[in-house]
Amino acid sequence: MAQTNQTNSPASNAPRFKHISRRESLVNLVRGTSRRNLLLALAVLLIGLAVTTTTAFRVKTAAEDAAQRDLNFTSNQIQINIISRLQHSALVLRSAAALLAGSNEVTRQEWQAFAQKLDIDKNLPGIQGIGFAILIPRDQLAQHIQDMRSQGFPEYTVRPSGERDLYTSTLYIEPFTTRNLRAFGYDMFSEPVRNAAMTRARDENSVALSGKVTLVQETTRDVQAGTLMYIPIYRNGQPIDTVEQRRAALQGWVYSPYRMNDYLSGTLRNWQQNFQDHQINLQVYDGQTPTPDSLLYDSLTPRQAPAASNNHLTVLLPVDFGGQHWTLRVTQQGGLESGEDYNNFWRFLIGGTVINLLLFWLILSILSARVNAHRMAAQLTVELRESEEKYRIIFDNEIYAICIFDLKTLQLLDMNAAFERLYGYN
Repeated sequence: MAQTNQTNSPASNAPRFKHISRRESLVNLVRGTSRRNLLLALAVLLIGLAVTTTTAFRVKTAAEDAAQRDLNFTSNQIQINIISRLQHSALVLRSAAALLAGSNEVTRQEWQAFAQKLDIDKNLPGIQGIGFAILIPRDQLAQHIQDMRSQGFPEYTVRPSGERDLYTSTLYIEPFTTRNLRAFGYDMFSEPVRNAAMTRARDENSVALSGKVTLVQETTRDVQAGTLMYIPIYRNGQPIDTVEQRRAALQGWVYSPYRMNDYLSGTLRNWQQNFQDHQINLQVYDGQTPTPDSLLYDSLTPRQAPAASNNHLTVLLPVDFGGQHWTLRVTQQGGLESGEDYNNFWRFLIGGTVINLLLFWLILSILSARVNAHRMAAQLTVELRESEEKYRIIFDNEIYAICIFDLKTLQLLDMNAAFERLYGYN
């Protein structure tokens, strides 16, 4: 096609495109006719968040179950170690009882040699000592004190003083140095907690473990909770079939005092690194109910204790030995949050949430682009129609004769009024 005459159209006739910002697109999307698409995007977001949250909590639950199983296994191993140490401690006392039973009289030097051969510090670290406490009827107390003073202990006496039907005295205790010197001559039968364990051992002819006490070995520094283990010693050749016969035949007790921090630290010395690596805390309580007053042992120092106030994983296990019940409380400091599997839960939850939000924004952006495209197309159509109308007005009112024809067929396609007047075509 060809045009016999042309005029340049004004720049104002060119299509005008209005820039629409992302925020305006979002507002248009929310306020406009695409509400259905917005609801669809929100539905996708909510479903994605629900799936992410559900999966993340399944990961958390699986991690918690695995952590609890690991803590249960560790706790059972600790329980076995403590029971095994108590059994070995009882064997030491049984060997001491056998020494006394095999001789009419064991001297202080023989008791010392026996204790040294056991090499307790190396084989069973944490035991405060091995002792022998003799039973003293009231009518024999004065003679007993006189005999002991004549053996080279001029200040010896049975304490605490006072009138009682029966007295006991710690006659031998090894090592016979430092703290243990404070126990020499002490009447354990005068103290109710020790008395209960000694009576149980005497009447049942068995190992007896006492409740929580403060040992006479304690000073004003580094005071620890204590407990004692007893085995009764009966006179050779006397019947011990009944409780009455055992009481009549009782000669005394072999026993061991335990400062619980030293005793359990020695028991669990191979676990210390494991405790640190897994942030494990062990507490041992006297009785079935863990209370501050019944605490025997805590693997954490008082300075470290506040850090364990938010523990999440805890296992309670019993230890029944020698007629006494202990409760083991094993906790993981920081709980599951200290484990790598728990970090996976947070990574999955946060990462999934971010991905879902990005997907939601992407969907909104696509929908916003579609809305803008439709809006721009409509605007372009209106402007194009306006441009055509302006072009027709200019074309028809031009003073010069203008016609448009097809070069191939020479057929006239359009002409203005001036062309009609000049050439006579209509």
